[in-house]
Amino acid sequence: MKRAMLIGAVLVWAVSGCTTMQVNPLSHELKYQLTPAPAMEKFVDKSIAVVPFDDARMYDGANKTTSTSTAWNIVPFVVYTTGVVSHPEVSYNTSVSGMGSYVKAAGTMADAIPKLLAEYLHRSRRFSKAVFVEAAEVRDHHPYDMVLRGTLVESKLTATRFSYGLGPAAPVAYLFGAPVVKYSASLTVDWQLYDARGDKIGPKKTATLEGPVVQHTGLYYGLVRDHKDVPFGLYVDAVRTVNTKIAEEISEQIAD
Repeated sequence: MKRAMLIGAVLVWAVSGCTTMQVNPLSHELKYQLTPAPAMEKFVDKSIAVVPFDDARMYDGANKTTSTSTAWNIVPFVVYTTGVVSHPEVSYNTSVSGMGSYVKAAGTMADAIPKLLAEYLHRSRRFSKAVFVEAAEVRDHHPYDMVLRGTLVESKLTATRFSYGLGPAAPVAYLFGAPVVKYSASLTVDWQLYDARGDKIGPKKTATLEGPVVQHTGLYYGLVRDHKDVPFGLYVDAVRTVNTKIAEEISEQIAD
């Protein structure tokens, strides 16, 4: 009996020891490949600070979801069901990085997006200095020529789950190449530029996607996008697009 208990304890220890969980900042998990540096005529000899964005997405400690029960997918003649989440970083914050190894993203998009924007502005050499700072650091006197503030308006993720009206026979369609799920990611950010005195520079602007970032999944479809698991990988593309738009508009605004 003692031997059996000892063997059981060793097995439990071995299995638990093979599973690791690494925690990374969300900005690290959403990091994207930077585009080549712009032409030097876009360089502005000024410093800019980017602060954490306000979060206008409704949140009360639970991810806001609007969903049709997946149980309807097994009902004949039901073509698809949908699920929508307002905070994808809450629902999809854990991914597999290897055998028994997982990565959990910590933080919110309202912090991650401006961090990545500041890094993009710095590495693309658009300004003499571009940094991410906490809001308290630019509340009164500060050494920066400009401050960018923003609001994360929306980051909705929609999952359309197909059953093609086949009910329990839907897997037959999957075997013949039909997608199982279509993910659509949206992202909208409002932003405003201020000078060192706190006065607005130009009007408030909105950066959004021309259309949602879409990817299908299924037996013959890729499950990775931008080196991240789908659907979370869609937001690497979405954040890159929105931040690039903001950077371009800042350059145009300062040049006017």
